[in-house]
Amino acid sequence: MNTLQQELLEAASRKPIKKFLQFDVFQRMPEGDDIIRPDDDGDCLMAVESYELKNVNELRVFVPVNRTAKEIIRGLKKVIECIEADPSVVDFDLDRETNHMKYLLDLAEEKTNRLFNAWDAKWQPSVDNDPDGFPF
Repeated sequence: MNTLQQELLEAASRKPIKKFLQFDVFQRMPEGDDIIRPDDDGDCLMAVESYELKNVNELRVFVPVNRTAKEIIRGLKKVIECIEADPSVVDFDLDRETNHMKYLLDLAEEKTNRLFNAWDAKWQPSVDNDPDGFPF
């Protein structure tokens, strides 16, 4: 562990735990993800409950240093639009997150079942192809 890490951990250890609502705007989505649905710009906005070691409860925005002004503005606008469209999003409710996760898991299970059903329909055992009933 380097000196900066040690200093940051030492300073953080003296701060109280605070609950936050964290917005993440993923602007560079990986290909092939069937769960996360990017918008028309290819971005995905997510909000999660977060616990941080902070002295203050002020509004704070963290921006990676490798983003352009255009990307930052686009991401911030998405957060604003999200809150304007549904102000209740800032009233974070763990049950709502749990229900959303259940929805995502159900969606993944449904897609998996459809894949297996499509595979089963394509590879129905046939005695004509193989005496044991296997197509391969």
